[in-house]
Amino acid sequence: MEVKTVRLYDIDYKGCTSCMTCKLKGKASNICRFRDALSPLLDDIADADGLVLGSPIYFGEVTGKMRAFLERLAFPWLSYNDYSLTAPKRMPVVLVETMNGTPERNNSNHFGTMEWCLTTALGEPERIIGYNTCQVAKYDNYELGSFSEEVKHAWRDEHWEEDLQRAYDAGRRMAEQ
Repeated sequence: MEVKTVRLYDIDYKGCTSCMTCKLKGKASNICRFRDALSPLLDDIADADGLVLGSPIYFGEVTGKMRAFLERLAFPWLSYNDYSLTAPKRMPVVLVETMNGTPERNNSNHFGTMEWCLTTALGEPERIIGYNTCQVAKYDNYELGSFSEEVKHAWRDEHWEEDLQRAYDAGRRMAEQ
């Protein structure tokens, strides 16, 4: 199994500009045709056999960079003829979220409306959530008074192996598909 890891913050790109190049009559494409540094990754995903997307949750949503990526990934799948969503091919998907929240106090909207697009076009995703994550190595250096460094580290120590096992198992299931 070959795995490619990409950090979106290392790529200079824009979200969908609704240029409509993917919808041109006779040239319609289910891959974004706006050319920039994201284009090779979108081409790779079209050829992939599985997709894992991960994002921290900020204000209950995935990051702006992830949202911009998802727009570029999914808008070409949308047909304005019948409103269907068709990806280049269906594939297993794992969605990973990390957040300050806990299972009892979680304000995540997950991957938002884009999750519906992913599910419709690619298939039902598996979800992995990393709760109560450590944001910084030394909390005393930041204005983070509502967080206890000790509680954060205790949570990580208690749940880290379980989180890693869930990720490993999701990868194994993806490879089996």
